[in-house]
Amino acid sequence: MSLLEESNQTDEVLIKIIQQMYVSLGKEVFKLQMSATLYREDLMEKIVKLTFPIIFIHCKKDRLVNHEWLEKLSKISQNISCIEKPSSSHMLPLEKPFLLSEVIKKWAE
Repeated sequence: MSLLEESNQTDEVLIKIIQQMYVSLGKEVFKLQMSATLYREDLMEKIVKLTFPIIFIHCKKDRLVNHEWLEKLSKISQNISCIEKPSSSHMLPLEKPFLLSEVIKKWAE
């Protein structure tokens, strides 16, 4: 529940979807995801060399996101932009699917 936006932390449908993802993927995939989240290789040098537009969408209060790193990255390259939402959500694709789909459509154009 703590990965959801405050207003959605009691949303039983979202909670069940996340729980089902855990059940479907299993404990080992969950461990890999958590490990990849907590111990990340710094890809900044590789990312800034890319020549196509890159958009990061994140929430200002998401405690699993390195906000300073994203800000630095977006200042280094004109191809990189960040969209920051004011919530604490880490599950934007589940909580804001229409927002995400609109950003992806504009990016693809």
